[in-house]
Amino acid sequence: MLQHFQIVRETLKAVKIKNIYLETFKNNAINGSMNKMCSRCKLELCISNFGKLKASKDDYRFDCKNCRKEYRESNKENIKIKQNEYYNKFKNELLDKNKVYREKKSTIINIQRKEYRNRSEIKNHIRIKK
Repeated sequence: MLQHFQIVRETLKAVKIKNIYLETFKNNAINGSMNKMCSRCKLELCISNFGKLKASKDDYRFDCKNCRKEYRESNKENIKIKQNEYYNKFKNELLDKNKVYREKKSTIINIQRKEYRNRSEIKNHIRIKK
């Protein structure tokens, strides 16, 4: 019985230490004082150079923003083709989903459109266009 309590105590202690470590890591990441290694370019960069990813242990992506930008630029055509294929495959579902969203949020959308049209640079652009 005593051994059981010791095992439970040690397990709780290990979990507490892990939680403290994760909390410290996240706090350092929020302050920007944390560095992380990019898995693509293998450079150690400040945590602010990484995008957010909730599924990872530290809440940050595994690749830096520069590597992601390079990937997007080098695979621009492939990404566009995949997006078009996805849209064509699920076109009806996407259109229905967007229609439901617009109906549900119509008042908010109208307010946002009105605010946009009332911005001075937009008013000037419309005057010049006419």
